[in-house]
Amino acid sequence: MADKLPRTETVEVDGAKIYLLHRISDLDVALKAEGYKAVVMGHSHRASIKDKEGVFYINPGTAGPRRFGRLATLAVLNITDGALLAELVELSIFK
Repeated sequence: MADKLPRTETVEVDGAKIYLLHRISDLDVALKAEGYKAVVMGHSHRASIKDKEGVFYINPGTAGPRRFGRLATLAVLNITDGALLAELVELSIFK
């Protein structure tokens, strides 16, 4: 099934352009220059949210049973009129 998914995808939600990909090393666009507000990736399962030059870099972590000693997390991205607010949420069900 994974071979049928695109390597990257762009979505636009309420005026915010978001770039989706699995591995950040596959990033092949100039995010800020092309008007992206966020990039969402996940390969490392290391939960993080970083703001780099006005672009959010979001890795939601892993939403299942603990792997690699990491807590189960997900990311919530709220978008209102093109403004983003991102937060990580710990999933206590998998402690």
